[in-house]
Amino acid sequence: MNTSAEPLKGPMIIDILSPQLHATAGPSNDLGWQNPHDHLPLTVEAHNTGQLGFSTQMDFQNFNPLHELECPPGFAQISTDPKKLHFIDLSHLHDQAVQHEEYSYKRQEISQGVAAKDAMKQDRENVNEMVETSDVKVLGAWSSPFAWRPRIALNLKNVDYEYLEQNYLVVKSELLLKSNPIHKKVPVMIHNDKPICESLVIVQYIDEVFTSGASILPSDAYDRAIARFWGAYIDDKWFSSLLATLKAKTEEEKKTAIEGVSTGIELLEEAFEKISKGKDFFGGDTVGYIDIALGANLPWVRVVEKLNGVELLDETKAPNLYAWSEKFCSHPAVKDLIPETDKLLEFAKTLIAKWSAAPQ
Repeated sequence: MNTSAEPLKGPMIIDILSPQLHATAGPSNDLGWQNPHDHLPLTVEAHNTGQLGFSTQMDFQNFNPLHELECPPGFAQISTDPKKLHFIDLSHLHDQAVQHEEYSYKRQEISQGVAAKDAMKQDRENVNEMVETSDVKVLGAWSSPFAWRPRIALNLKNVDYEYLEQNYLVVKSELLLKSNPIHKKVPVMIHNDKPICESLVIVQYIDEVFTSGASILPSDAYDRAIARFWGAYIDDKWFSSLLATLKAKTEEEKKTAIEGVSTGIELLEEAFEKISKGKDFFGGDTVGYIDIALGANLPWVRVVEKLNGVELLDETKAPNLYAWSEKFCSHPAVKDLIPETDKLLEFAKTLIAKWSAAPQ
């Protein structure tokens, strides 16, 4: 026992992290302590009760905190501040109660309790993540902007998945027909044998189910509604004009379609200024819902520009969207998914020829 250390003057704080212990006042033995200084008066007052434990303030007066202390069985001392001792209930580190041998700790620097608790928490998170991410498959096509969306979302969430390329324009696989019997189209995400269809529905599902990574949809209800509004506008209105440039039978139809794309870009330029609040993406500091909805179409915008000799995403007319497009396409979650423009251009020519040969 160390008797040479100078006694502590004033109160001493002891935090006991245990949901099992309850005390309001009384001698040290009420808390299960084995106090080697039983002859000293001891005042105990619970002042911070809570679900995870409580702190007790003890007026030791002439008590020397550097003397040997006996820790209650099943506890570990996790700090060495001479004015504040922290003890953690080891049984609370596990999901189920664990029977412990008799523990006796001297006053020394020890951090195993905190380390063990952090390790157990991380293990549980890892197990949960493994359960969440197990058996994720994406049915897609390399040329489909809709199929890129869930893959971008999964990349943002750091979720591993199996990608299954579908040549659905030639023949629809049995798995695709089984997974999406209504529309018979990509993308489809299969999570633990359950299919989810429609690209933006899948993106929302990914955001809700997988908690790793930043949120894709805004946390604020109004902001989420705005994001969904623009996602619907992009699919229902703007993309229809973009597709119409490829399907146009006459120059007049093509001109009208290109004007529709340009008008949409003007509206989206204004929306970006309001929604981004001066940051890099619609989602703020990182790629969000509108970014995925619009950004997946950027490769096809480049194809339409090349086919028609126009500049739809003009740096002078839409400077914010132009800068955004560069950042989006170079984002780590996106860049490896974007096909080369020339390859997509050749595919587009094949589609145009097929549509042109189709009966009126």
